[in-house]
Amino acid sequence: MNSESPFDEFQAESPPADKPYAPPVMPSSGRSHRGGFILAMGIVSLVASICSIVMCCCILGAVFPLLGMATGITAFFMGRADIAAMNRGEMDDRGRGQTQTGMYLGLAGAIVAALLLIGYVLLMAFGMASNLATQRARF
Repeated sequence: MNSESPFDEFQAESPPADKPYAPPVMPSSGRSHRGGFILAMGIVSLVASICSIVMCCCILGAVFPLLGMATGITAFFMGRADIAAMNRGEMDDRGRGQTQTGMYLGLAGAIVAALLLIGYVLLMAFGMASNLATQRARF
């Protein structure tokens, strides 16, 4: 009687004892991508810009657009530089989608923040002008 199972031929071969694991695979080209970081900055930019709409009645409403513009502009220019490096083959290409998404979210957040900041400045200017006009009318 044979002690071997009829399914032995389908069993996976175990690796040799002196090399139990395969060596790590290095990225195919150049530096690693910063797609996750750029995507996070783009999201922070857009969220900060949207939060400034909600908090327009307090002092944080004027701080959030500045945060949105700073992170948005940074995400856009970092993303643009990384996409150019990926096109030249100097950077790992696997993060292209994250980098592009973060770049566009950062651009959208910076534009929304800039429009809100302009709106706040105009609102304050018209408020001051109407306040001066009512004070002059009283005297």
